[in-house]
Amino acid sequence: MPQEWSTVAKNRMLDALDDTETLYISAHTADPGADGQTGNEVTGGAPAYARKAGTWSAASGGAMTLSATVTLDIPGGPTTVSYLGLWDSLASTAAANFMARVDIADEVFSSQGTLDVTAFTLDLNNDPA
Repeated sequence: MPQEWSTVAKNRMLDALDDTETLYISAHTADPGADGQTGNEVTGGAPAYARKAGTWSAASGGAMTLSATVTLDIPGGPTTVSYLGLWDSLASTAAANFMARVDIADEVFSSQGTLDVTAFTLDLNNDPA
């Protein structure tokens, strides 16, 4: 029989994650995969692209959402951003732990620009299968 978590348990897991980790948002040019190790995280630019820390709401209903806009510097090239990722560190991809990914509407940057991330939800109610 599949395991099913209560909403209270899901909220506690998400709140514990937020309380013990700084969670960093990344931009990707394609699906980063389940472990984030595909090598398609954005790089370069001036100012240089870097992961940025997110601020999250308290979990409710088994989900928590980004509570403040995160602005990522994106180099031109053009560069197409199609996924966001979530990490526990600013360290290199191989050294950090990948936590989650979300498919977003493609945004093309023909020159240096910024991507304002206003919506990112961590939802333990979604079945990723």
